Amino acid sequence: MFRRPERASKFYKDTFNSDAGKEVLADLMDTHGFTTTTFPGEKSMDGQAQALDMAFREGERNVILRILTLLEWGKPEIEVVLHDHLLNEHERGDYD
Repeated sequence: MFRRPERASKFYKDTFNSDAGKEVLADLMDTHGFTTTTFPGEKSMDGQAQALDMAFREGERNVILRILTLLEWGKPEIEVVLHDHLLNEHERGDYD
């Protein structure tokens, strides 16, 4: 853990402001629930299992929120990264 928040912010910015870093961050957003609901859609689960699943998903999502906070990104930056990520996936044929 960083002792000085400004040092953490600098390292995160150095990492995620590169083209590769933006692509990795967009992938993390896509795969860890940033762009979807954390509410479990699995109806076959009992209430406790649904609650645990939702808590797990929310924990994944909070990691992305921490990264975005350290980057000091708002909605415009996030939208650009996600848009570019989708275009890159389409160009590579890496989409479902």
